[in-house]
Amino acid sequence: MLLRVLVSMIVAATWAATVYGQERTTKPGLVVREGFDCLPVPTFGLSGIRLRQTESDVLRKLGKPKSTTKSWGEDDGGRYDLITHHYATLSVDIVRGAVDRIHTKSPTQKTPEGIRVGDSREVVVKKLGFVPRDWKRVELRVSVVSCPENTKDGQLFQDDYVTYQFTQDGHLETVSYEVNRP
Repeated sequence: MLLRVLVSMIVAATWAATVYGQERTTKPGLVVREGFDCLPVPTFGLSGIRLRQTESDVLRKLGKPKSTTKSWGEDDGGRYDLITHHYATLSVDIVRGAVDRIHTKSPTQKTPEGIRVGDSREVVVKKLGFVPRDWKRVELRVSVVSCPENTKDGQLFQDDYVTYQFTQDGHLETVSYEVNRP
């Protein structure tokens, strides 16, 4: 009977760790996938806001911003309007009606991995789980890409990324989650 319970627990744990081929972890952090270091897509966000959510979702969840700025840009999709909603601890860029970037300089915000502005580079690495292979100790600006997602229709590569900007003395200054647009 005990053996049957143990086998059931192992099977359940294995099933919970894989959904459509995705690794699921009980603790957020770096994953090695397809030969590179990445962060699972569900961890890409702050304050309940995730990349590609609609502007109305942001306003519903965070409320009225302290201020809003408008500008424009251009990419392979042509000209676009850029709306930035500024809140007390973060700013959210909206492009073509969806969240394009989430940015913070506030030590009160924390990432799903527990990373906060002001953390040392060593603390950031510890919270990520290990040093990403392409990080160089002297770089002040380093990024980690999102993991490819397996869907029922095949693999989806979004190549979004989170960028950590460090000060000269090695402390985290800003965190930005960004959509990789063409």
